[in-house]
Amino acid sequence: MNEVEYIVMNLIGKGGSSEVFHCFNSLEKIHVAIKVVSLAEASSAEGYINEIKLLKSLQKCDKIIKMYD
Repeated sequence: MNEVEYIVMNLIGKGGSSEVFHCFNSLEKIHVAIKVVSLAEASSAEGYINEIKLLKSLQKCDKIIKMYD
């Protein structure tokens, strides 16, 4: 993803239009969660764009998950 290689370990969970996977970045030696979303419906796409914007705005808070990419 975006020129970074991840090893998919297992599925953590899934919802209406997304799945979250436990993955490993072997270059940086870190475990991450990767959310894969379906943008088949325009309303879903807008919701995910809003989620990304909100998460970006909260990145300085130490109680919020960190978004890497």
